[in-house]
Amino acid sequence: MHRTTASRLAAVGATLALTATAWMAGASSGSAGAASKATRSSSIVIGVANNEGQGISVPEFRYGALAAVKYLNATGGIHGHQLKVVTCIDDGSPEGSINCANKFVAAHAAVYFAGIDDGADSAIPILSSANIPYVTEFPWGSVQRTSADSFALGGGDTAFFIAPLHALKEAGASNVAQFYYDIPTSQALLPIVQAIASGLGLKVIPIAVSATNPDWTSAVATAQADGAKSMWGILQESDCTNLVRAARSAGFHGPIAVGSCSAYINALGNQAAGTLTVWPYYFPQLYSVAPASIKPQIKTYEKYMDASGYKKDLNGFATASFASMVELGEVMKGIDGPVSGASLLAALKTADVPGFMGPQVDCAAHVFGATEPAGCNAKVLLLKVVATRTGPVRKLEQAGYLNTAAG
Repeated sequence: MHRTTASRLAAVGATLALTATAWMAGASSGSAGAASKATRSSSIVIGVANNEGQGISVPEFRYGALAAVKYLNATGGIHGHQLKVVTCIDDGSPEGSINCANKFVAAHAAVYFAGIDDGADSAIPILSSANIPYVTEFPWGSVQRTSADSFALGGGDTAFFIAPLHALKEAGASNVAQFYYDIPTSQALLPIVQAIASGLGLKVIPIAVSATNPDWTSAVATAQADGAKSMWGILQESDCTNLVRAARSAGFHGPIAVGSCSAYINALGNQAAGTLTVWPYYFPQLYSVAPASIKPQIKTYEKYMDASGYKKDLNGFATASFASMVELGEVMKGIDGPVSGASLLAALKTADVPGFMGPQVDCAAHVFGATEPAGCNAKVLLLKVVATRTGPVRKLEQAGYLNTAAG
């Protein structure tokens, strides 16, 4: 890593440490209540929750988790025990997540595994009282980022703020229009983004959009009127598509970072060329440049996604949930004795297991310190969409990972 890059990331880390108390929610200790029952039968219950409602709907996260369970069960399960999934589809509201938590507690689940669960901050106290860990790829709220009983195996939010802003900075941006959903969880992230941007020497222009019916033509026009020379948003797939389409229609040709989206590439064709994305996992389109140790994992992922009927979703969000579920399986395999909520919770606190299609998972390292203790990984891939003779594809912007925790 260049010295200038390292110094920028060091400045970001220092700024985040100073601003942490402004946004961190009270974390649950996980010490209260009765322990969930140890699973001693032939199966271990896994609760899988996912937002698939009117406002937020990303079913690909559920697809990847289910395909990973199929893989784990087909290869011997956990010490001979099969995994049994209890699914809970919610709408992103606190009430929906609370309902899922109660459902999983009643089912004696060993874990609440979330694909995307925007309202899960409200569920974590229920889980903590039952000694059930909350596990996800990336946290979706302040309690999920800070609770001692929450574990983000795919990486912390901090990585997904630093990496795209870093990429925009390297692309020559000086100011960035940040599009965010006009909901409490997204609003609460604004101070974090401002702190990161300041550390990188960027000016952020925040622009709120509706979570259910965003007007992207108007949002892009606002960004242009405010003098934005680059754009960025952490959005769901349809909004990534509509953002880039609106920007191109408005004649905007500056750099656009679209979080971790992928479906917009096929939807827009060459209009997607030049956009930037980030992701912690290698996926089938990156097979040729993946490390030798990861290539067989990509093939396994392809096999079980196909076997589960999700082949069309190979290169998107399903990679994260598949990988995180497999990594969770590795943590379970390290437990000496029955896998229960309590034993899994204890194991996750010291978990240090190989990544699947991605970096090492180390929950004990607290890679982002006190600002985001739930994050178990700080490394992401920087990707750029390029036009090819057969259509646009994502390619690595730099070899290997950007370590967003580097100082």
